[in-house]
Amino acid sequence: MVASIRTEKDPLIRVEILRALGRYPSPAADVILKAALSDADIHVRVAACEAWGKRGDAAAVQLLSDALRGDVDADVRLAAAKALGESKNAAAVPPLGEALADSDPAMQYRAVLSLKQVTGRTWATT
Repeated sequence: MVASIRTEKDPLIRVEILRALGRYPSPAADVILKAALSDADIHVRVAACEAWGKRGDAAAVQLLSDALRGDVDADVRLAAAKALGESKNAAAVPPLGEALADSDPAMQYRAVLSLKQVTGRTWATT
């Protein structure tokens, strides 16, 4: 799978490969999942966020935080915020807190839900 994703042109197949790789943590899978966060296809980047959210470790939180702050697509940013919540890692709180100030109400709402997942506390936007 690791070798095939590098040459696969169909984004739907790349998404399915990422979903499978996300279930089997390994250094090779991590390299592919990290690269997928920069894929040209939005659906591939969303799938990469979902896979990293299941990992929940410090590297996953850092990569998801970078996607939350820097991706140009709102759907990818929302997927990153959701995955940060699913990580249940306390290190996700600062980037999710920043997302509360986003101008997009959908992002604010997602940040509130994700913060609740991580902290167990109820949050409100201002």
